[in-house]
Amino acid sequence: MSLKKLSDEDVRIVRSLREASVLENVDTHQIAAPNGFMAMVCSDCDHSEDKFQFLCRICSTPRPRVHFFALNSGGMLLSPSSPTREGNEEDIFTRHVKNTMAMKNMDLLILKCHAPCGAAYAHSLNFYDVLRHAFEGKRYVKSKIPELRVAVFVQVYHAEDERRRTYFVEGKKWLKYAKENSLNVG
Repeated sequence: MSLKKLSDEDVRIVRSLREASVLENVDTHQIAAPNGFMAMVCSDCDHSEDKFQFLCRICSTPRPRVHFFALNSGGMLLSPSSPTREGNEEDIFTRHVKNTMAMKNMDLLILKCHAPCGAAYAHSLNFYDVLRHAFEGKRYVKSKIPELRVAVFVQVYHAEDERRRTYFVEGKKWLKYAKENSLNVG
């Protein structure tokens, strides 16, 4: 099995985001979610074990309580302008999030993207675009469900040393970086 490599452009983007502290290291700290949390992830099978292990590790409940939603491009599907959408996925996902909140008493949604992402590359999206659509998706779902907490994480596969690293992306830092670098943030 051969995993897709980050494009040279995305290697530069990840390096720049790391240097600007936009991508924050996530070690084994846990998410404050006493009832567990929902996670919207890309369904990419080559990254599934890492995604699931990470999410289970950060869950603060005695045993992992993570309610998964998984389709190609994950959290980018919540962005109404994402070219990875093929219909009204943002409305379908939002309905499922609302239902899960009521059934499972959860108020936190983790949007987890990864790079490289085949769905993103198929639409000529670079890593900036992935983040833009993840945060546009966050704004969209928060506009529909204001009481929902939403956090954005990204997993980067560094093929040169076969490392997979997950980072937290704080919205304010991302928006500041995007503004300073004249990036379109939707």
